[in-house]
Amino acid sequence: MKKLFMAAVAVLSLVACTSKAQYVVEGTSSKEGVTVYLYEALDSNLLSETKVTGGQFNFTGKQPKDAVLMVSVDDELTPNYRFFNDGEPVTIDLDANTLSGSELNQRFSDYDTELNGLEVKMLETYAEMQGVEDEAKLAEMIPAFEAVRDEFLAYPQMILQDNPDNIIPAAYMDYLIYILDYDELEEALDSKAPYMKHPLAKKALAESEERAAEQAEADAIRNDIIGKEFIDFEMTDEDDNIHALSQFVGRGNWVLIDFWASWCGPCRSEMPNVVKAYNEYHDKGFWIVGISFDTDKEAWLKAIKDLEMPWIHLSDLAGWRSLAAELYGVNAIPDNLLVDPDGYVVARGLRGAALGRKLEEIFK
Repeated sequence: MKKLFMAAVAVLSLVACTSKAQYVVEGTSSKEGVTVYLYEALDSNLLSETKVTGGQFNFTGKQPKDAVLMVSVDDELTPNYRFFNDGEPVTIDLDANTLSGSELNQRFSDYDTELNGLEVKMLETYAEMQGVEDEAKLAEMIPAFEAVRDEFLAYPQMILQDNPDNIIPAAYMDYLIYILDYDELEEALDSKAPYMKHPLAKKALAESEERAAEQAEADAIRNDIIGKEFIDFEMTDEDDNIHALSQFVGRGNWVLIDFWASWCGPCRSEMPNVVKAYNEYHDKGFWIVGISFDTDKEAWLKAIKDLEMPWIHLSDLAGWRSLAAELYGVNAIPDNLLVDPDGYVVARGLRGAALGRKLEEIFK
């Protein structure tokens, strides 16, 4: 199925539009003398630059028909303005942050404005959470952040669903390939839709296939440890005492080797599940060894206390350069390994209810 999907994309690439269209951009701004740039979005090529003179700027030229072009200013407060080169003039007001043009580009601009607003709101909400140390207050803020995040992630999918008969979804394919995995993307896309003929869509799909292959290879390497004996190493505990992992693993108990960090939001969100599992099954022979990817010892120790994690904790305070990351192929956290009483890894990445189900199966 995947081969057929990519074959369809390859066929479409043969009929991609190569004709040229005239672009005319007329702009206004009160920022006299500021430099304005025109880019081609596919490869981020700079096509032209000019300065605001007498409150105005303009660009004219030819580029492939329906290519996505982008007007940008060296100012973090000014958004980028994207439009399809459909042959219709485009007017940009940098003060009002508006773009007007053809019906297609007006719709495209409205989508961009809404999506940019959601992204800014999401990032601002996340930034507010980073300065909060009170666990109760942080817990109250998480649902609001998740709601904004989910709205942001849903918006490109809505654009795709609402535009089956035009090329607008092509401009959001780079969002979609990070929101949806390869199989989900394959299912969501219509190989006969106009947007599939656009170079931006083909480039994004090629990147998606490449990422899927890389992820499959990484997963194979990560899961290669399953069924094998754990790999021993030494790290220091909270009091700077050195311990070997073998002091706790392979000694007759089921052990969860839990990779986490105090700065990792998903790790902190997952921790109540881990604590619950520990409290429920510890007396039956379930242990946990926490391996932290922190670099700040005080933050590490504070998180252990705040999250009420009553098991052994080890760290070399090396962040992603931790020895554990190298030995166990940890490229994202939270992550974990469940090791049987003889020291053999039986599962990886048990999160949420999956950990509880596995332990129930073992200790029932």
